Amino acid sequence: MGQTVEVRLSSPLALEPETVDSVPAVLSRLCPELQPLVGRPLAEVLTDSSTSQKALVTIKEYSKALARTWQEGHEHTVAMLIYYAAIAAALSHHGCKITTRAPDELHRTLGVLGGTPGLTESVAHLFSGAASLCRAEEE
Repeated sequence: MGQTVEVRLSSPLALEPETVDSVPAVLSRLCPELQPLVGRPLAEVLTDSSTSQKALVTIKEYSKALARTWQEGHEHTVAMLIYYAAIAAALSHHGCKITTRAPDELHRTLGVLGGTPGLTESVAHLFSGAASLCRAEEE
């Protein structure tokens, strides 16, 4: 059975050789952005306003690649949650949109994800804050 959302988000960010080897060539060039974050819990990395935009893009793209690998099931769901958390973090911390998704779609999706069971309060707050920013952009 796959990891729960809570377990995955509390796990340290790791860059094992087999993990780095599994990412596309473009992402492997961006991995130096993640080096300072290694060993920190993923939820902490995503909710820390000092996490760089480049690191968030790397996390988003890597999660997207994982979601494609695990096309269904629990692992797919967790990968997509991390994907959207990286988008929410970029919006909240840097005021930038790192996706082509429309603001109304992001508002709905981030709002729903904020209520996902197993999220820490800080990650749930990240989703709800980013959803509010999307809503403001719609108006």
